[in-house]
Amino acid sequence: MPPAAAGEPGDRSESTSHGLRELVAERLDAACRALAREIVRSFEPEIIVGLVKGGAYAGEELAAILGCKFVPLRLHARSRDHGYRSPAAESQMPAEVAGKRVLVVDDIPGTGETLNAAVEAANRAGAEAVRTATLVARSSGYRPDFSAIQTDDLVVFPWDYEPTTGAVGSAGDDLAD
Repeated sequence: MPPAAAGEPGDRSESTSHGLRELVAERLDAACRALAREIVRSFEPEIIVGLVKGGAYAGEELAAILGCKFVPLRLHARSRDHGYRSPAAESQMPAEVAGKRVLVVDDIPGTGETLNAAVEAANRAGAEAVRTATLVARSSGYRPDFSAIQTDDLVVFPWDYEPTTGAVGSAGDDLAD
């Protein structure tokens, strides 16, 4: 099999460029499949916890591919949020993680605080083993246990776009009218 192109699913090279990459639906599916292949080499999750928002999309897809249960988990207070404080689980980690192998999934790690908070919550709930996975990893900073794409580029995911309704007016129009 030929090696993956730089920044594509399965690419493990260290990217040093700082461009923009859009992860469209086809690439998102390929990234999830590549991530699933990497995960099963060394870990067999029984429950996947997807961090809302981006981790929920990826986590649900991974759960379908790997044939395991999926649970979304909402965390709040990320560093980019107004009035920052350390992340905490908004909802309790489900009790069913006790004694199970848990995979915590997010789209891309920032500081890693949200992933760490979810890992800690799963451990407190009695998980047998906890690992982390992200669609994209950076060459520095938080390193998940598993990732599909290695890049330092700005990555835009399908869920990063704001939904629009109706016709879009010119810049400055009040769309609330």
